[in-house]
Amino acid sequence: MVTKEILNFYKKTSLYTDLGLYKDFARSLPNDIKELCYLQRHQIIHPFDMKDKEERNNANSFYGDMTKIEETSLCFENDLFPTAISILAELLRRNENYTIDRPIEDKIHVCCREQAILLASILKAKEIPARVRSGFANYACLGNGAGDHWITEYYNEEKGRWVLVDADMYFDDETLKEYGIDFNLLDIPRDNFIFGAEAYLKLRNKELSDKEIYYSSTPKAYGLK
Repeated sequence: MVTKEILNFYKKTSLYTDLGLYKDFARSLPNDIKELCYLQRHQIIHPFDMKDKEERNNANSFYGDMTKIEETSLCFENDLFPTAISILAELLRRNENYTIDRPIEDKIHVCCREQAILLASILKAKEIPARVRSGFANYACLGNGAGDHWITEYYNEEKGRWVLVDADMYFDDETLKEYGIDFNLLDIPRDNFIFGAEAYLKLRNKELSDKEIYYSSTPKAYGLK
């Protein structure tokens, strides 16, 4: 049962989700979850995609023309921007125009964890209960099974339930089809995501094999060499 106390708890922030002086800016962002995720997705490049030579040389990729970025600049910036406030501060430092037209050279290079944290922090700033969830998604890797992934869960008052949403994978419809995703990433079905604790219990009870889940430290799972 979801109580008022539980919802109030998930409106609170932590070191990772507190936006400080950027809270008012977050409140000015779209309230519509689809518009919010699509906007956020255009601020960030996933490092794995940057290392993909075919993607990098595609001037018409979802991210834009990555040939405009020096190859030496293609790096993981997770360690530099681990918190929501650091992500927003750096994005606005590079370019104060937080729009879907952000120049590719002004985007930051972080992964699903930072995407989930940023979305949760923005929702919290809007007084919407939210939390970051880690686990394994059966749509987040190119191999069979489920890849380790981070997403956001928020309480949808209209639906009266918690909703799973993936800002990191929220591309345009055409790109989603290429990934073989045929469900709504703004309301992910529960059987498409295995929570960390659930995965542990299923592995322990032999209901899940270690062959059925992948980690980002296993490049082959993501089509990398």
